Formats: sequence, C-alpha cells, structure tokens
Amino acid sequence: MSHSHTHAPGEVHDHSHGPPEPHQQQVTLQAPDPALQAIIEADFRPVDLLTDIDKAAKAISAAQRELSRQKPAESHAIE
Repeated sequence: MSHSHTHAPGEVHDHSHGPPEPHQQQVTLQAPDPALQAIIEADFRPVDLLTDIDKAAKAISAAQRELSRQKPAESHAIE
C-alpha cells in the first residue's frame, strides 16, 4: 500500500518507500570437529601446481609446434 508524506530537513528517514526487501538469513559456522579435522590434515597431500602448470604449458607448446609444421590446409580445414 502506498502512502504520501514529506520529510522535514534533518528528520530521520528510516523506512523504505519501495517493496519490502527480503531478509537475509544469518548462517552460523560451527567449530570443526577436532577428530575429523585431524583425519583431514593427516590425509592432506600438497600438490606442486607450478610443476603441473609447466607440464601443461609444455604440452600445449608441443601441440602448437606440431600444428605449425603441418600444411596450412591440413591444420585449418573446414568440413
């Protein structure tokens, strides 16, 4: 339902004139279970991502070199 009114200078405007906004639900995080956390940490295996990225980059470079060696008609053929 709409209403019409004015606000005097300095008057607090603590309500909305639009549709009501949905309330956000508060999410509370529970402390992790120490036993479960210990199992997770014991099973954790670090991964050297830089090495994996380097391997991928080398593989891509090799594939690009191979494509560049092929004839242009072979590498860009559209069927």
